Amino acid sequence: MKPYKTWGVALALASALGAGSARADAVYQLAAEQSNYTVAVGDTVEVQIFLIEQRDAGDPSELFGPGAGLISAGFRLTFGASDPSQVLLADDIAPNPAFDSGATLVKDATPGSASLLEDVDFGSPPAQGVESAPDVVGLWLGTFRFTALAAGVTGVSVEDFDTDPQFINFVTASFTELDALIQSSRFTINATNPGAIPEPSSLAMAATAALGLLAAARRRAA
Repeated sequence: MKPYKTWGVALALASALGAGSARADAVYQLAAEQSNYTVAVGDTVEVQIFLIEQRDAGDPSELFGPGAGLISAGFRLTFGASDPSQVLLADDIAPNPAFDSGATLVKDATPGSASLLEDVDFGSPPAQGVESAPDVVGLWLGTFRFTALAAGVTGVSVEDFDTDPQFINFVTASFTELDALIQSSRFTINATNPGAIPEPSSLAMAATAALGLLAAARRRAA
């Protein structure tokens, strides 16, 4: 459960006053900026995670514009504990600086899982998204650094931190709860071995073949 130390009182008051839910016809999805990443074994790749909002034409945004934005977010990435690419340390997780409450920031990395819980400090402006297309807004939540430990494919799921409806992770500036509308997504990381360096014998054979082709070309020219 997320520790609402920053917004706990305000959320309790909003709930008592009957704070509404987001429009059911709006779609919210947790997603990486790409569906597939490629990285060499021993290297790292950074994956940015966004909350994408898609709404009907003319409907107001919950993530962009005056009075909009997020004050709280919580999500996790899940993958195989023995998969070739892993988030090794909590320091490999970078939150969006707009979520500036250090008191409630939680970053966690274990084999097969990496999670981020973040809040805007009380009195700070909400984290705002960017309108990438008409009626589509993307709000950057954070960046996760994966290290490729071995060759192979890692399938990663991006999902709400806790799908239990009694736990709230995504709250807007108007105290609207988005959790019930948030959809998960997947992406893959393909770790490959660096290009093999030819052995000396292979280099010698290649050089001999090249010299033979050169000699034949000279004979034809003569």
